[in-house]
Amino acid sequence: MLRNRAVWLFLVTCLLSVLACGGANEATPVPPTSPPPTAERSGGERGEGVSTATVVAAVDTVVPASPTPPPAFTPTPVPTVTPDPNLADWTILVYLAADNDLELQGLLDINEMETAGRSSKVNVVLQVDRTPGETTVSGDWTDTRRYLVQGDKDPDSINPTLLEELGEQNMGDPNVLTDFIVWGMEGFPANHYALILWDHGAGWLGVAFDESTSGYDELSMNDLDGALQRALAQVGPDHLDIIGFDACLMGQMEVYDVVSPYALYAVGSEELVPGLGWDYAALLSDLYAAPEMDAGTLAQHMVDDFLAYYTDVEPDKYVTMSAVRLDAMPRVTDAVEQLAAALIIDPALSASAVGDARAGAESFARFYPEDADYYAAVDLWHFASILAQRSTDEAVTAAAQEVMAAVADAVVAEAHGGGLPQARGMAVYFPRLAEFMEPSYASEGPVAGWDTFLSTYHDLGLADIPEPGFDIVNVLSDVAGYQQPAYMDVEITGRDIENVYLIAGIYQPDGRLQLVEYDYLIPEPTYLDDGSLLYEWHDGVHEDFFVWYTDASYITDGQNGDYVVMWPTDYDSSLYVVEGRYRPAGESKYFDASLVFDTDTGEMDSVWGVQSSGEGAPYEIFPARGDEFQIYDQYLTEDGDTIREAGVSLFFAENKQLYYQWRPLPSGDYFLGFAAETIAGQWAEVYHDFAVDNDNLIPGYATYLDPYQGFQFNYPEAWYRPEYDDALLYTSNPDATTYLYITLYPDLGSGTPADLKTQTLDDFGAVDILYEDVTTVDGEDGLITAYGYNDADGVTHTGVFFTFAREGVGYVVDLDGPLSEEEANLEAAVEIIGSWVFQPVGFGLYPGNWATLTLDGFTVSKPEEFTYEELENGWQLFTGETSDTFVALRTDPDSGAGRLPLLADWLAVAGDGVEGFATGDPYRFTLADNLWVRGDFDYVNEDGLLIRGFIMVTLRDGQEIVAWAEAPANAFPDLENQVFLVIISDLTLPGD
Repeated sequence: MLRNRAVWLFLVTCLLSVLACGGANEATPVPPTSPPPTAERSGGERGEGVSTATVVAAVDTVVPASPTPPPAFTPTPVPTVTPDPNLADWTILVYLAADNDLELQGLLDINEMETAGRSSKVNVVLQVDRTPGETTVSGDWTDTRRYLVQGDKDPDSINPTLLEELGEQNMGDPNVLTDFIVWGMEGFPANHYALILWDHGAGWLGVAFDESTSGYDELSMNDLDGALQRALAQVGPDHLDIIGFDACLMGQMEVYDVVSPYALYAVGSEELVPGLGWDYAALLSDLYAAPEMDAGTLAQHMVDDFLAYYTDVEPDKYVTMSAVRLDAMPRVTDAVEQLAAALIIDPALSASAVGDARAGAESFARFYPEDADYYAAVDLWHFASILAQRSTDEAVTAAAQEVMAAVADAVVAEAHGGGLPQARGMAVYFPRLAEFMEPSYASEGPVAGWDTFLSTYHDLGLADIPEPGFDIVNVLSDVAGYQQPAYMDVEITGRDIENVYLIAGIYQPDGRLQLVEYDYLIPEPTYLDDGSLLYEWHDGVHEDFFVWYTDASYITDGQNGDYVVMWPTDYDSSLYVVEGRYRPAGESKYFDASLVFDTDTGEMDSVWGVQSSGEGAPYEIFPARGDEFQIYDQYLTEDGDTIREAGVSLFFAENKQLYYQWRPLPSGDYFLGFAAETIAGQWAEVYHDFAVDNDNLIPGYATYLDPYQGFQFNYPEAWYRPEYDDALLYTSNPDATTYLYITLYPDLGSGTPADLKTQTLDDFGAVDILYEDVTTVDGEDGLITAYGYNDADGVTHTGVFFTFAREGVGYVVDLDGPLSEEEANLEAAVEIIGSWVFQPVGFGLYPGNWATLTLDGFTVSKPEEFTYEELENGWQLFTGETSDTFVALRTDPDSGAGRLPLLADWLAVAGDGVEGFATGDPYRFTLADNLWVRGDFDYVNEDGLLIRGFIMVTLRDGQEIVAWAEAPANAFPDLENQVFLVIISDLTLPGD
């Protein structure tokens, strides 16, 4: 053991003696720095420790057998049917369940169908259910009716041919759907049939939400299965050609699997469907122009026409649509079952890779921060792709690759907007935490193995993930403002961290903590093997900083307004959500809703509501004049949760817009901090209080604080915030006519401001010197030079630059613009230099609780209270307050022995001569995306103290890496998670 250095050196001496005595496999010479030969090779056991034979027998159980490979899948060929020339080519059955808050959108879609005209070769029949009180367009009937769509150009009313009045029907009743399918297929026989289910959708949770019959109902997956089965049994054809879903979130594996026995193709969206739904005018026009098209071609048109509309006519980056070949779904579900089986074998080993894949996969319904975890839909192909690249288990990787192949085979047409680049056509239900699991999934979800995996992952896979650590290690000042930014250095430690959040709020007079900002901190992206990006917080130590400018988002209708929390929808998305509740003009009832703002354009992107009854299915709202949006004020509770209360009301005017901007926060007492959350939902947070003073601001100016070099200055508020391009810091006005360039010379040495001036003029070339003088910049002597020139287009420019130096660093601050803006630019230059202040800040300037060491062969972080010592035998030793608390690391060239024999060797060394030394079975262990083999042990030391420890071995980049840690048993659990595994996680080899 490394109980003290003398004992350790004694053990190593014994080890080297064993190596010198021969006994090694002569075919494989053992280098002097390598571990000892195994007991089988050297012919004996070592003291009272574990014998190598015992270790090798134990590790036979470490690598489990792979799950049973999936059976070869051969789709049943669909026979080619000779069309009957006496029948229509197609009958399109539209089940339009608008007895809810989508009534108006349903009527608009019927109008679209009418504008396409009519074809004698295509029947379009509808069953339409309306709701009382929503709209009086085309009359105020509220029962259920059946129609035949005829060509009509009237944009203000619907004029299909009424075929049948059914009275009030519950469109969420599967028998009603069965009756409609049978009626439509018998009454309008055709060579091909397509069924379109139109309404709210919530994925496997249901579709066709009816709000007025018996209070509330919807078609569950079991309902849908039964309705289709009964209908086709009555009508005679063994399948429909297409089942389409003009509803949100229905492009899920679970949905496609349910309908797979009943149709050739299914068409649906992984994401929310905008309120205008499918483009029926284009779709039916295409079909009327070529009614002989087969099912695959029509399914392709359904995808293409939808995306064309939402990228050309109504630009929307956040749309998806796909067509799936349903005879390929058994391969998909078999592959998912096999993946689930592989993951269940060792849930703890796979948990980190699964968590990475779940967090990194394209996810949907992100416009609902409160409900996205409820819908819990992620792209299946993308999830499997990340998992295949992150898993350290070959069986899991192979199973994930088969899922990818199966999905790619099933999805025959797919399109998505630019905001969802990794959507591949089929989502899957995957709640990120056990608390979000919907109990009914066990009975409604068709893939039983996937449900078992989800439960196992949440209950066992995530069980041992520790909470992260978080510390604020430096604060510039406890007083902050819009022109005096707050600065904080922070340290994050841990493993399997999924998200890190910035949280800011104000202390209200009643003592409550009202949030003003809640946003992601974005980690450095990881490039996967396929070139895609994965945003992840790697295991180990993170040192970061944050500059808070004490401004926040403010939304207004032009008269009323308030500060709001804008919730991010994803790391790399420009869309942010404001939560509130909505009330249409003239109504008294409110319902939950979200405003979506695009921070790239500064405009409101859309408004989304949540169905007020039942499962709360999402839908897009089209604001009307006088509609009210009431902001939800967000409050932080003592246990870290948030609660909401209705706040300021905003009203939509004729342009149906609300606006957002950034404004300095009102003066007051605030808190600013961070929270880190692991994939298991473990949470750590840290806060600091600030007194914000924004009462006496210089109008028209914002402040930039440079966290790298430690200076700040004011610049015109309308300009872009300065940013770096290599060593150049720059910004410009919105028209990009005036530029500010700040160039740093970190190795100025004995150079002077005059030297900088000369070099700058040489770089400029031919300019006219208009003015020269001396100046001071925050107490440092400098020079000011004004100049003029004509650019290549003959436009006259004037500019001014300042040169100065501080502590061996030279600065050139240059402001250049057209002559027409000279007065404003000169005023800006005076403010920039007059406000320039050097601050004692800079990343890494203030050491935290961890220090990074570059050692012989690797780099690693250690806690400040641990001492470091390099031993003569190649071990790097980190010792805590007492010698019985340590972690030791070493790297050696790969000897070819493999992980398990190496672990056996080192466990034998650890137990040599140690009475009562006992180990458990070795096992596989994933840490920092590497597969380790680990053996845990314990013993009682010479002072009677129970010691616990472990040895871990991995192979990476041609190196054997060994980690050995021990601590008294009562302190070991905390030290293992908070120190030992963090140190090991942070070990990097040259070139990493």
